[in-house]
Amino acid sequence: MVISAKLRPFYYRFANPVGERLAALGISPNFLSFSGLVLAIITALWIVFTKDFLIAGILLIVIALIDVIDGTLARVSRKVTKFGSYLDAMLDRYVEGIILFAVAYSTGFWILAFIVLCGAVCTSYAKARAAIEIRINNVDWPEFFERAERGSIFILGLILQGLIKSDIYYQNFIFWALVILAIVSHITVIQRMIRAKNLMRGE
Repeated sequence: MVISAKLRPFYYRFANPVGERLAALGISPNFLSFSGLVLAIITALWIVFTKDFLIAGILLIVIALIDVIDGTLARVSRKVTKFGSYLDAMLDRYVEGIILFAVAYSTGFWILAFIVLCGAVCTSYAKARAAIEIRINNVDWPEFFERAERGSIFILGLILQGLIKSDIYYQNFIFWALVILAIVSHITVIQRMIRAKNLMRGE
């Protein structure tokens, strides 16, 4: 999405110095990726046992930063590998599932969380499955809402709920964040399917 493209230089401005410092310490990109998964599990347990969504939102920001930095660390330490990229993507799916499960368990919004998770998984699968059929350019694959935007909406819903603790139109902020994500994630899936169809026709 345009927003992600515009913010990407700011990500790198932050991530590059941190990645260089971590590389100097000898920390591997895969270790950092697994650290994000461990922190996601801790965050999920925090949500389930405390329902403190403000702290959970802050922890998710840290997880998002780790997700940005591990790729940067791989580049600056010259440890970029195909398996490392694959592993990072797989761990990202687990992080999404774990956090959505914890939120659904704590709020009772099981159906919404399930719809959101299906949208997130199908968004990734739409491109991965197309790549089996035809050769695609991984960087030229437009999305209505990229993972950064979806994550931002989700985190914002948690933080607002933790700060305000009140309802808007008879539902809390987490509910409305999940509703938005349920809609935009499946719009993105449809967009990717149309994109795949056009590319296959071109082949």
